[in-house]
Amino acid sequence: MLGRIIKYTLLIVVGGFMTIAGTDGMLRALTNPYFQFRADYIITTIIGHVLVAYVPSSIAAHKGHSAGKWFVYGFFLPPIAFVHSLLTKDYETDYKVCPFCAEKVKKAAKICRYCGSKLPEDSNENDASPPPPEATYLGDKSEWDGDPNTKWYDRH
Repeated sequence: MLGRIIKYTLLIVVGGFMTIAGTDGMLRALTNPYFQFRADYIITTIIGHVLVAYVPSSIAAHKGHSAGKWFVYGFFLPPIAFVHSLLTKDYETDYKVCPFCAEKVKKAAKICRYCGSKLPEDSNENDASPPPPEATYLGDKSEWDGDPNTKWYDRH
């Protein structure tokens, strides 16, 4: 945990300084006719934004959210995305896994929205393996004529 805090702090400081330096150079070039505009101001600003956007993206990904969406959010609104990523809930704590179809459903759900099966009341069964598939009754073998093309409902 301490290692992540140090890494995030360094990324924010370095990325923030790069963003400020690049933006400052671009503003000086736009407002002062004697100050030459260079491409490294744009590159420095973009690299700084990427470094800063990585922080909320990494925090949200650690909580189970989409890293790509949070990266874009952090690239365009870095301070808001950073605070939002700190305050957001863990994705995994709000959901459990359906033991029948292995899809994530809300903990309060009584019926799975994907397969329609009734979920067990005990919420500690997130890591339980799904039950074996139920055998389908295909009729009595004595009734079957041996033709593999005969459907099971034709055998009755």
